[in-house]
Amino acid sequence: MSGRELERVEVMGRVARTGLKLLDAAAMLQLSYRQAKRLWGRYGRARVAAWECG
Repeated sequence: MSGRELERVEVMGRVARTGLKLLDAAAMLQLSYRQAKRLWGRYGRARVAAWECG
């Protein structure tokens, strides 16, 4: 994974664990809200897939 991907996973994990707002996560990652929302969807699907496999 690249550094950028790791940062995204870390921030999305904070959204999931601590209730960090998606709008704040978008600002941290220098993304638009819509881009962060799409990223959040991919993150959620990846978590479900990992849970089903593990």
